[in-house]
Amino acid sequence: MQLLVLSAIDVHQLLGYGDCVAAVRDALAELAAGQAYQPLRVIVSAPDAPGLMGLMPVHAPVGGYGLKAICITPSNPAAGLDAHQGIVLLSDGQTGEPLAVLNDSFGGLCFPFTRFTHCYDGGRDAGAASGRQGAAVGLVA
Repeated sequence: MQLLVLSAIDVHQLLGYGDCVAAVRDALAELAAGQAYQPLRVIVSAPDAPGLMGLMPVHAPVGGYGLKAICITPSNPAAGLDAHQGIVLLSDGQTGEPLAVLNDSFGGLCFPFTRFTHCYDGGRDAGAASGRQGAAVGLVA
């Protein structure tokens, strides 16, 4: 299977505000109903590192596996970069085969990404990890 790779701009253009809000709403309902599994985040905060890394896994039986890996570097804004830099890996729920890598350097990709992925790739669903809280979740960028 071919791996789909999307830049942050691709994600922003393909998943509009309204679709993202709907996906977040549906994802939270699925999570509350026990239809998705999202364990606690793993935080890697190494001594003397300029920031930290957060790993946020998820599994949704319909969607599959997702993993968001995000680095938070407080000094980035001084260099003109967002403090949040990350990716989302989407994998097939049956085989674990990687399906897509999405640049989430703007922060706030939705969990699960299933509705978008289902529409984009002709029917295959995949899950994704949740993103930053607040307005960025709705904007995806």
